[in-house]
Amino acid sequence: MPEVTVTLAKSHTHAGRAYKPGDDLTLPLHDAQFLLANKVIKKLPTADGLGEADTPEEFTTPEQEIQ
Repeated sequence: MPEVTVTLAKSHTHAGRAYKPGDDLTLPLHDAQFLLANKVIKKLPTADGLGEADTPEEFTTPEQEIQ
């Protein structure tokens, strides 16, 4: 599973470490999608890295684009 770097909108603890709003966090895509669904982050980077998606439905991985 690919990793993505996201910017937190809310405080969050990941892997035993506390993060505050504005911190960048690199984690697996499925964890980032969970954070987006729970409004801990506002956006996900897109598959090509040129923009951001506001919802998990807008985010596609290269594997999803092939189907």
